[in-house]
Amino acid sequence: MKIGVVSRNMLDVGGGIENYLNNILTKLSANHPILVLAQRYKKMNVAFSFDVQMPPFRSLAVFMIWVQLKKNKLFEECDLIISGSALTSPFIGKAQKPIMCFVYGLDLEYPNPFYQSIFVSSLKKMDGLIACSNATRELCLRKGIQKEKVYVVYPGVDSERFKPDKKAGELRKEMLGISQEDPVVFSISRHVKKKGILRLVRDIAPRLLEQVPHVKFVIGGSGPQTNDIKKIVKSLGLEKIVILTGYITDVDMASYYNMADVFCLPEEPVVGDFEGFGMVHLEASACGVPSVGSRMEAATEAIEDGVRGVACDPFDIRQHVDAIRRFIVEKEYQNEFSLRCRSVILERWTINKTTATINEIVERVSGSN
Repeated sequence: MKIGVVSRNMLDVGGGIENYLNNILTKLSANHPILVLAQRYKKMNVAFSFDVQMPPFRSLAVFMIWVQLKKNKLFEECDLIISGSALTSPFIGKAQKPIMCFVYGLDLEYPNPFYQSIFVSSLKKMDGLIACSNATRELCLRKGIQKEKVYVVYPGVDSERFKPDKKAGELRKEMLGISQEDPVVFSISRHVKKKGILRLVRDIAPRLLEQVPHVKFVIGGSGPQTNDIKKIVKSLGLEKIVILTGYITDVDMASYYNMADVFCLPEEPVVGDFEGFGMVHLEASACGVPSVGSRMEAATEAIEDGVRGVACDPFDIRQHVDAIRRFIVEKEYQNEFSLRCRSVILERWTINKTTATINEIVERVSGSN
């Protein structure tokens, strides 16, 4: 069975959705030939194990027109057509083949009447939807999509790439100029309001510093709030406490998790910007690092409160501070979570398990089994 995919979330590898799709399609390509029509992005030094075609220019408008010209050939060649998100779902509605779509949350909630009437409505024509969380599935049902068409498949983590590695963590600390005795709170995401990085620096760091004077915060990523975050670091005199790394490569990522005592992403609710999951919580867990985050939307599922981390009231900064402090100060408590993090990931959250489940769904929807 040949699978055709239309998605703009493919080549900009580094984001949660992009990595999710890339990992799944890479695994599926071992058993199925795959052809992807994708938007061109800046980061083109990515090797794929499947056929990827793209327009000559990066523009979204160019991509939309280009897909219209290419899609009929895709429909002819492939036995199953998949949309990478709701954004490209209207393009595959007339494929005359089984059609599916991956959905995440934000692509369902985007607060634009035109988008809702055209893009989200097109999902009702699908033969199957793969939602990345139960919270996303509930969104689908509220949009009027038949429940029997919606399958929940959690993202899986590469447990060979993300694994406990004490030496790598120690080396990363040394490279960042952090003493091996200093506890580290690590966080990485796009710097937007929903992810809570700004309030991690503004509200959480100063309070935790009062209780744990030698703590360090290492924060990766960038985004619209990066300049505001830098200003807050300077205004609060936290230059020696908060280290902003910017972009972290895939090769280096695991070492950052491994230097941390706790991972923290204090998400906060934003209207129209749904938190569909939170892959970083799984990556931290795979390295044996517990998470502290917010009890909201699908982030709760990614954290697994009381199992692999602690999910706090998103409006209660004190809860976040206390949860982080306990992981740093109470070593037996931290070790208990650390061991459980890794074992639970291996049991239920690996990319191989995710792909096996998706493969079953793909064959069911396409009528191959």
